[in-house]
Amino acid sequence: MRPYLAVLFTALTLSLSQTAQAVDFWMVLGNTGGKSTLRGGEFVYPTSDGKTTLWVGISFLDFMNNEGNEIDLTGFKTGGPFTQSELALLANEVVKVGHECYNVSATRDADIKQWLTTTRVEEANFYTTALRPTAQKSFGPLELSLTKTVNGNSHAVAVHFYREGQQGVAPWTKTCTASG
Repeated sequence: MRPYLAVLFTALTLSLSQTAQAVDFWMVLGNTGGKSTLRGGEFVYPTSDGKTTLWVGISFLDFMNNEGNEIDLTGFKTGGPFTQSELALLANEVVKVGHECYNVSATRDADIKQWLTTTRVEEANFYTTALRPTAQKSFGPLELSLTKTVNGNSHAVAVHFYREGQQGVAPWTKTCTASG
């Protein structure tokens, strides 16, 4: 009878480690003092390292419509192109969302941050309707694409997240839900 207990314990342990761990998307964003919800389901919040502040936008409706498989995080600023500090702040947000919503391993943090802060993508005019220059890279099961937009003195860097599969089912056990 004892060998069966060991097998049962192992099966139970494996099943618990494969259980979905959903966290509310708004909790992932942390302390978002000063946040704003805009018409059309856009949510904008500040992120800061104590020296630099960057405004980041998320399309809540895209998150809901794509059942969490796709989302965009966009950093916004005026007064010139993004500095390395601002790109690093955006990269931190990308890593945080990658961990909590897309089950990306922490071993990929440095690669994601380096890719986001060093990849050169030509800024496209905001009014350009043709295909915009984009950089794409896979980090395990998560695919990221990067676009940059300019409109006068305003700049935006958008990171699009995409992952195949079904949330909450192994191997995609860490996921996000949205409370609204």
